[in-house]
Amino acid sequence: MKLKDKDVKELGTLMRNRRIEKNYTLGQVQFKLEKLGLICGKSDIQRIEEGVRTTPNPILLSRLCKLYGIDEIKLFKKIGYLPEEEINEKESQMVQEEKTYYNINNSLKKIKVYSSILEAFGYFRETMEDVYDEVYFSMEEFKGKDICGVWIQEESMKPELGDNSLIFIEKNTPILHNEIGVFYLNGQLLLKRKIETEEKNLILFSEDRNYNPILVKKEDDYKELGKIIGIYHKFCNHNKEKLV
Repeated sequence: MKLKDKDVKELGTLMRNRRIEKNYTLGQVQFKLEKLGLICGKSDIQRIEEGVRTTPNPILLSRLCKLYGIDEIKLFKKIGYLPEEEINEKESQMVQEEKTYYNINNSLKKIKVYSSILEAFGYFRETMEDVYDEVYFSMEEFKGKDICGVWIQEESMKPELGDNSLIFIEKNTPILHNEIGVFYLNGQLLLKRKIETEEKNLILFSEDRNYNPILVKKEDDYKELGKIIGIYHKFCNHNKEKLV
């Protein structure tokens, strides 16, 4: 979503002033964000402060709000990322839609939503706090499953997973042929589509064919961490689509 010039400038001024109040350099902010599981460049932070980024990354904004002690909900409403009629913080429109659809009030499952796959799967958790938001869904839909949500911006998985998609991952479940999942491979976490060939080779594919497929070899340190079972497309778009 493109912001108005006035909102971009005000946002930049707010972020710069809060950083200065905290006595943080751009490099320190970058390091603190990395500890929270969000990898970004100093230039990404600087462009927001300078008001040249008309479509600020909502995940980066969310983490900056937490770092600076800014009310994230109020800020997102002010710049138009959330509608003014949005209800209380955790009781979002998504919750109300699920309650109405299933006609239940006390049978909702709380799902933790993280800003990165690293954060969701606890990598480097010993050096960072468990930071997450929450949404609620029908117990019947996710009954007995270990589910988490992740806001994702994965260039290699476009168009299947577009900008600011909220994906739901079932942890510790088999990932079958042609399913999208989260994989650990030689120290890296990957979001890819699993393909098993007739020769029993295992290949991890990106949806964007500009990215080379990865052949998993026997000597590789390889683990299957979770399967993508659902997706919400676009930030603040609550139309649910199933991947499976």
